[in-house]
Amino acid sequence: MPHPSRPLQRVLEIDALRFIAALMVVVFHWAFRGGATHDYTESVYQPLMPAAQYGYLGVELFFMISGFVILMSAQGRSVREFAVSRIVRLYPAFWACCTITALSILLFADPHFRIDLTKYLLNMTMLSDFLPIDVPLIDGVYWSLFVEIRFYCFVGLVVALGWLVHTERLLWAWLAVSALLQWVAPNSRVSEWLIAPYAPLFIAGACCYLIHSRGLSARRLLLLAATFPAALHHVFVGAAWATHRFPPYELKPVWAGVVLAVFYLTMLLVATRGIGWLRGKALVGAGALTYPLYLLHENIGFMVFNRFGAQVNQSLLFWGSMAAMIVLSWAVYRFVERPLSPLLKSALQRVLRPRRAAQAAAS
Repeated sequence: MPHPSRPLQRVLEIDALRFIAALMVVVFHWAFRGGATHDYTESVYQPLMPAAQYGYLGVELFFMISGFVILMSAQGRSVREFAVSRIVRLYPAFWACCTITALSILLFADPHFRIDLTKYLLNMTMLSDFLPIDVPLIDGVYWSLFVEIRFYCFVGLVVALGWLVHTERLLWAWLAVSALLQWVAPNSRVSEWLIAPYAPLFIAGACCYLIHSRGLSARRLLLLAATFPAALHHVFVGAAWATHRFPPYELKPVWAGVVLAVFYLTMLLVATRGIGWLRGKALVGAGALTYPLYLLHENIGFMVFNRFGAQVNQSLLFWGSMAAMIVLSWAVYRFVERPLSPLLKSALQRVLRPRRAAQAAAS
């Protein structure tokens, strides 16, 4: 099985799917989650509410995309290079978005949200979930970053051990162990670190990358198919939890399953290069805004709705907020991510470069 010396060329369809997944999550929070129990906002955008309640599944699509992209980015890289690539990708935009949200909380003085210096500084590390103390999140969407970081650690360990050549076997083993943990110890620390509930989604995405890079085969299709029942079980459990969490709204497991099946089919088409229309410039360009849009939208949106919901037409407020959030996300990408990422990468490379290379450069 060939392994490229450097990661493969960017898969443009993935950028488009990222943006679609982000929009699903935004619509879920703004048109359903915020007003479903009125614990964040009284404002509800009724026209989208029936479909919006399934928008949380955009996170599942994000995890599938991460399985594809992170395995691709690990190819031909040392563990140092892999770590640098992840830090550079995550932190500049996160620092900016965390700060913008914190300042917005101070500005709006909304009683639903609180901020203090300690909470802000601990959130800025992006490691608050790994600390021995309970750290309230500045924005609820950060929870998924902790899942992603655990996945990065898993892939980084595989890179460090030189086990990328055994990727398919490792994916099978991870799927089996995760299924067992979900059965016998779903709330254990081992299950948490192996991200057992979400493992089928990451594995499915990684399998799609293998199909994309090495070709379609019966063995890889079997692995992809094996992840689907486990992922479907996870989605059904999520639908049941949401129905219990947001009465009187009832999420139909069958519709959640249909959405998941569409994700699988779409990712397989991307893997086999059968969905070229997603390479359109508009969608691909919007993919660059996905990360800041995801980080910024939830609590800032709720605060805007609480402040202006009684004075502004609901459609105008919803779609105007969407447009404003996309513009703000573009500003973070253009004026923070693009200029700071190369600087951070250069600094990390100097700090983390191998000792021999540093000695050679000094001599």
